[in-house]
Amino acid sequence: MKAINARTELDRLEKDSVAWLDRILRKAVIANIQAKGNEEKAKVKGELAEALVRQQSVADLLGRRRLYLDTHGDEKKRSFAQYEIPEEETADEFLKRLEESASPEAQEIVEEHRKSVTSFALGATILAAWVIKKATGAVNRLIRREVKTGLSREAAQSKVIRGLEDKDPDISVTRSYAETVFRTNLNTAYTSARTQQATTPAFRNKVVAWRYVTMEDDRVRPNHAAAHDFIAHVTDPIWRKLSPPMGFNCRCVLEAVGLSAAERAGAATASGLATYKLSPIGAHPDAGFKATGSRVSPNP
Repeated sequence: MKAINARTELDRLEKDSVAWLDRILRKAVIANIQAKGNEEKAKVKGELAEALVRQQSVADLLGRRRLYLDTHGDEKKRSFAQYEIPEEETADEFLKRLEESASPEAQEIVEEHRKSVTSFALGATILAAWVIKKATGAVNRLIRREVKTGLSREAAQSKVIRGLEDKDPDISVTRSYAETVFRTNLNTAYTSARTQQATTPAFRNKVVAWRYVTMEDDRVRPNHAAAHDFIAHVTDPIWRKLSPPMGFNCRCVLEAVGLSAAERAGAATASGLATYKLSPIGAHPDAGFKATGSRVSPNP
């Protein structure tokens, strides 16, 4: 069985979440087109926002947990390793177990995770409204295209909605938005949780630097590939520019690096102090991309 690391964990979480969020977005778009009034539209927007908050919360918790697994000895890992990719209930159970733990690492994870969750709600509401509006607009364009073939508005709408319900590959509007926006949002939450958790007292001496890693396949963009294996101190300002995601659908992650590896890479002194580094040639975020805190600006 392939070992689980930050890359494989995030990739699996994103794939599972995209399929789930796509189903909810399809339902929201259909309800939005058929809605009789603003109250019904607000309801479907609220349901999608709640789903986004739940998935961001899971990504945040997994990112913090993975940092613990990557930086602690095997004797401490067992209590943190009872699942790989959790369902929402499993994540709640895991959080409860952490709350009951006396270890300083567990208490810091709980405290910082709860702070993050409170910030997810506003961003999720904004993102849900934007995605529903964009996806609904795209679906309405499909309906108008069918009308031009001679169908009535009612018949065209029924045909397109039926295609959404049946996951017709020719009507992949919601899937595209789920992959582009939701997947990127989860990467932002996962990475932000890890970089923030690394600054807390119990983790500060465990994580000296970050290593930027890609999925190393033919889907990796050249400007992301240019940063692969780049190592810099956790306090290096370079991470304001190079921290994943560096674009929509970015699958890159940051891996924790200890003192000896950081020193060998020229990212830290023998005592752990930062040695600031220049950005690798050709490494930069995609043009126009902007990630803010734990959410992605909706501008693909």
